[in-house]
Amino acid sequence: MMYKIISVTNRNEIAFSLPKGEILSNKDTISRLASQVGLIINDSDIIKAQSFSDKYHMNVLVLIVNKDGISFLPDRYFKF
Repeated sequence: MMYKIISVTNRNEIAFSLPKGEILSNKDTISRLASQVGLIINDSDIIKAQSFSDKYHMNVLVLIVNKDGISFLPDRYFKF
């Protein structure tokens, strides 16, 4: 399963979801999406997202990228 774009807000923020096992393998995709809002993220940000997903046993992780950084939360807290 590939990523799913959830929302784009005036090119300032992108929210998208990934299945828990697909986060590290989609590192380049995450970086490209982040670059669309002017953010450069590093590998440690992506590893944190994967660790968060593993720690809380999520099936899908929502990643929110904006100029301030990357945030992530379980899909159950984000209305699709």
